[in-house]
Amino acid sequence: MYGQNRESSMDGLRAKLLRKIVVEDEKLTSKSKIDLVRLPPCHSALKPHLQRLNHHVALYKHADEAILATLKLYDDGQG
Repeated sequence: MYGQNRESSMDGLRAKLLRKIVVEDEKLTSKSKIDLVRLPPCHSALKPHLQRLNHHVALYKHADEAILATLKLYDDGQG
């Protein structure tokens, strides 16, 4: 994903890409002119997005049925 074959976690990939963007001697501050939108989302932001995506796909798959089954938007373990 994002052109990186060997990275197994999104957070590791995000850190690797951030290191590429930031020059070695430069520190990342709020005044840095780095576009963080170009980085992939962190794992905690990606998981709900994928759950929402799966929910929408399930709705489309069952769109031809007259009565929709109640689908869960979240896991029972989440608060």
